[in-house]
Amino acid sequence: MTKDSPMGLLKQLIEQKNSFAICVPPKAPVDTIAAATSLYLALSKQGKTASLVAADKIAPEVQLFATDKFGQTFINDGDVLEITIPTKEGIEDVNYRTEDNKLKLIIIPSENSPRVNFKDVQFTYSGGKADVIITFDCAKLESLGKIYDDSKAKFEGVDIVNIDRKFNNSQFGTINIINQQISSL
Repeated sequence: MTKDSPMGLLKQLIEQKNSFAICVPPKAPVDTIAAATSLYLALSKQGKTASLVAADKIAPEVQLFATDKFGQTFINDGDVLEITIPTKEGIEDVNYRTEDNKLKLIIIPSENSPRVNFKDVQFTYSGGKADVIITFDCAKLESLGKIYDDSKAKFEGVDIVNIDRKFNNSQFGTINIINQQISSL
């Protein structure tokens, strides 16, 4: 691998940049999800900020490490705190108050709604912009569906790494790692 090869350039980006968004298309196959989550775990282990983004929720039968880290919106180390609380029957009301310099959210579940399990509550930050966007299994940016359609500005002025194996790939990335001869990503 030379430093000017696509893989060498990707290695340089990973060394130089800190914030990565890893995107997969709607209805991504298990192979694509496995490749994306593997890269996510590797970047996270290196202390990099990484987000996994998919237009669709990952199917429950896909039981791979880190699939629970996928979000449906372009999320990456911004300054807007998002709290996600799963509900079966819904929420009756949400209130807040400040007390002793602390914000308290009061969430009142609908009647007959089960109690929220603390381990199911997710905290993320949104509003940030990634230094690098990495796409898997996309012939063109539009293949990302609503991820791209709703966040086009986040794709401007950043390095895009395009990893694919399709013969009709449009080579839209700053770095294109396209191998039509491989059977999986």
